[in-house]
This record gives sequence, structure tokens and C-alpha cells, in this order.
Amino acid sequence: MIDAVGLVLLGPDHRALMVLPQGLPASESLKRAHQAFLAFDSRSWLPSLDVPVLTLGGTDDPVVPLIHVRALHERLQRSTLVAIEGGGHVPTLQGAKRAREAIRNFLQAF
Repeated sequence: MIDAVGLVLLGPDHRALMVLPQGLPASESLKRAHQAFLAFDSRSWLPSLDVPVLTLGGTDDPVVPLIHVRALHERLQRSTLVAIEGGGHVPTLQGAKRAREAIRNFLQAF
């Protein structure tokens, strides 16, 4: 459990994307990586991918809302979308049983 918050790295909309516990130093490389992460944009080349993709998203994800997961899914030619009901930012944890089932079904298709 985090008792106190140290550094908060913000996204373009000024919402918190990453929170480091107090006392945990944020290195310059972490700060640079965070900026690179925010600048990364794959939208232009996603439609060119021609491989099966399982796109998982949690319906209660506060970091990557399902609308964005759906947008990713729609740009991929061969995407299977699975929304984990009640899942947060780590839907494989919050909806582990449903996520395992989706992954198993996806892989069995090959």
C-alpha cells in the first residue's frame, strides 16, 4: 500500500498517468521514457498489420477507457476484441477467469 505520493507524471490532459510512491526517486531516464511514451503514435501504421491480435480491455479502466481500446481494435485488420466486465487497467488481474478464457479461445484458433 502506498502511504504517500511522491512524483506524479501527467498526460497531455493533465490526468495522472503514473504515480511513484514517496521516497522512490524518478530517474531522468524514467522521465524521458515517459515523454517518449506520450509521443508514441501508432495509428498511421496499425491498419497495415496483418496478424491475429487479441485486444483486451477492462470496462472500468480509468487509464485507457474502453472507447480507446475499441478504436485500437477497429484499426487492426484481424483483431478480436474482448471487454472484461469490471476490469480496470490490468483486466487480466481483475477479470482473470474471463481473460484466461479469452486468451485460451484465441490461441486455440491457431
